Amino acid sequence: MAAGKGEQDVSRVIVQSGRQPSVLQKLCQLPFQYFSHPRLIKVLFPSLISACYNNPQNKVILQQEMSCVLLATFIQDGASSKNHPDNRMHQGDKVSQPLDYCELSNRFPRDQWDSALQFFLKKQED
Repeated sequence: MAAGKGEQDVSRVIVQSGRQPSVLQKLCQLPFQYFSHPRLIKVLFPSLISACYNNPQNKVILQQEMSCVLLATFIQDGASSKNHPDNRMHQGDKVSQPLDYCELSNRFPRDQWDSALQFFLKKQED
């Protein structure tokens, strides 16, 4: 789930609408492996982050099924692994690695990670 600003807004509404359970609810109710296996987490969590970031209604739906702390931790882990010297390509390296479309940085704008982290850690206000 990666799109431009206008497309993102429409996508966020679509995942909460329609017949129940909604697409968002179904994503949150996927089998346990999607929440425990690193490869599957890498597929699911960026989609949930994109669908729920800056959308309080979707965040409420998400919180009915899972803790937002899981998404916040995923963002933190992504930020720390990208900043770790062993994980960065050196400019002199001749070998380029293929683009991993599951990486959070390829599915959610990196300049919004800090804001998203705060959004998912913030308690819902009534």
